[in-house]
Amino acid sequence: MTTHKEKKRQQAEDYLKGDRYEEAVILLKEILEEDPEEEAALMMLAWAYYDHHDMAQALDCFYRLFERELRREIFTGFAYD
Repeated sequence: MTTHKEKKRQQAEDYLKGDRYEEAVILLKEILEEDPEEEAALMMLAWAYYDHHDMAQALDCFYRLFERELRREIFTGFAYD
């Protein structure tokens, strides 16, 4: 069964594929507001910003991901689906 969050993430991915950047960003931010620890959405948001040349926002997202990674005892290497 697909969760509400998974549906939003899939919709955001579809928006990005359709070059509907603003709509994807809105959905990804909603996911992160509901679950700030949702790293897959944060990674998608980082790449969305990067792909649309918003480097400051992209770097902020990547920095947040990197900070989380450094707190872990095991490096996962940003291995996300």
